[in-house]
Amino acid sequence: MFGKKYEMPLYENEQLSHECEFKQEGKFNKHEGLPGRLFITDLRVSFYFNGGYTHFLHNLVTSFIWDEVRFKGNNFKIVGYDKKIPIQFYLQVKGKEKRKITTLLEKYPYYDKPAVLKPWPYGDESVPVKVTNDDPLTILKTRFVKGEITKEEFEEMKKDLDNKL
Repeated sequence: MFGKKYEMPLYENEQLSHECEFKQEGKFNKHEGLPGRLFITDLRVSFYFNGGYTHFLHNLVTSFIWDEVRFKGNNFKIVGYDKKIPIQFYLQVKGKEKRKITTLLEKYPYYDKPAVLKPWPYGDESVPVKVTNDDPLTILKTRFVKGEITKEEFEEMKKDLDNKL
């Protein structure tokens, strides 16, 4: 689907468990059928789509459920929070990916739960992700992952850091 491989910066000690391609779904979605990339780590579920990332920390996902009717059961709906806003995605993956995704996500309490958009559970706090050290590259990666900076800004700042170190 993609001409080049998209890499997602990881937090320190974060492990990438699986990545695969998907297609955006939704009957009235202007992006329906467009490709994206799904990343599952031990910390979050992330999507690269339409030039940007959306990240759902596992503790901020409220639902992940397979649609057994459409696309031979390879379509799923995930609901969670992106920057305190409840968001739901409908995505289609290739059949062989379903087993891998299921194996990774069925250990989480949100797996196979009905989709419910709930209010933000943390009052006025920011997304509960902590930088584990004050290394400039780790801070930069954290800002990118949280959506505070774009990929282009990340790359430019990373080059600046590389030149200074």
